[in-house]
Amino acid sequence: MTVDIVTAYVSNNAIAPTQINELIQATFSSLSDLHTADQDPAEEPLKPAVSIKKSIGDDYIICLEDG
Repeated sequence: MTVDIVTAYVSNNAIAPTQINELIQATFSSLSDLHTADQDPAEEPLKPAVSIKKSIGDDYIICLEDG
């Protein structure tokens, strides 16, 4: 993906040959940070709006999928 982004940028923008290495490193670093950020947050377990026992009454049923 880094190659695709850098190639698109270089083909549409003037850049000195000496800056290409820095551009590749910065792009790769940014993409790596995004990938790491996606994996870090621990998801909290989902809690139903009502308990299973309370979802069934004498004259009603509460759907646990969509309320």
